Amino acid sequence: MLPMFHVFGLIVLVHQATSAGFKIILVPDPRDMNLVVDLIDIYKPNITLGVPMMFHAIGNHPRIVNGEVNLKSSKINISSAAPLHPSISEAIGKAGAVLREAYGLSEVPAGNHCNPLTRDNLDYSVGVPMIDVDCRVVDLETGVQEVPVGQPGEIILHAPHLMSGYYKQPEETAAVLREYEGKLWMYTGDIGYMDESGYFYLIDRKKDMALIGGFNVYPGPVEQVIKSHPDVSDAGVWYIPHPRVEGQEALQAWVVLKPGARVKSGDLITHCKPYLAPYEIPRRFVFVDALPYSDAGKLLRRELPNLAEGKKRNRKAKKDDQPIEATA
Repeated sequence: MLPMFHVFGLIVLVHQATSAGFKIILVPDPRDMNLVVDLIDIYKPNITLGVPMMFHAIGNHPRIVNGEVNLKSSKINISSAAPLHPSISEAIGKAGAVLREAYGLSEVPAGNHCNPLTRDNLDYSVGVPMIDVDCRVVDLETGVQEVPVGQPGEIILHAPHLMSGYYKQPEETAAVLREYEGKLWMYTGDIGYMDESGYFYLIDRKKDMALIGGFNVYPGPVEQVIKSHPDVSDAGVWYIPHPRVEGQEALQAWVVLKPGARVKSGDLITHCKPYLAPYEIPRRFVFVDALPYSDAGKLLRRELPNLAEGKKRNRKAKKDDQPIEATA
């Protein structure tokens, strides 16, 4: 199901399968979930690799939900390229398989983290470093001081399969490949932390940070909270120019509701309050039919402001559905 021009499809799928002598089931159109489920039913794959939205579509397909088709044959199921919500893992679990989250970059092409096959998959965790991968979490200001366990910082990687650099971009290469204690490290730009058991968690991209009321806010954790609402199918968060305060930013959320759901902005704000600080809660919600994703399954946050409100939602919008102004 993975595009072979992307590092996940090219290295983890094609090269691994070729070197091991595995067969590959080619899916000409991964958006055609009827075909995908048919292929699972016919060929009963032993390894299934994909991105969260693909596994979401598989786990909620009618033939999977009613038990006509299952995933019991697939012993290794890896999701990467975007955050994996526990509800997706639960749906795949009901189909008879265990879905594990992993983490990799094009600059470290064979992958760098994964939830071990011999242990439970931990929700929201990308697992532990793979063999020969050295991972550290350093402070955001200098990039040279390791932060304590449980404290967020920038994830840096040292491994034998680091890239040699960006093609004909020496300045960009120098910014991310840096010497640290005698080793060459890849500064990923990903913000995360390690827990006491050695499992790593990603928070968001460093460049996606928003400044809301003087506080740093990362969209990723906010999206996860919104998506935990039972009536929400998908959500994306990005910042927009503050409508009232010049020079400041405000959070806005774009939300895809489940079929038949009727949720107001106020409902989502109330849902967020126990889990987020006041400055982390979006006060503006746009209800849309779908969110923009790349062919590799990554949410294109910068395209969110270009989305128009869903037609069905627009027709039924009421006064109390309108965005609530932020106090920050």
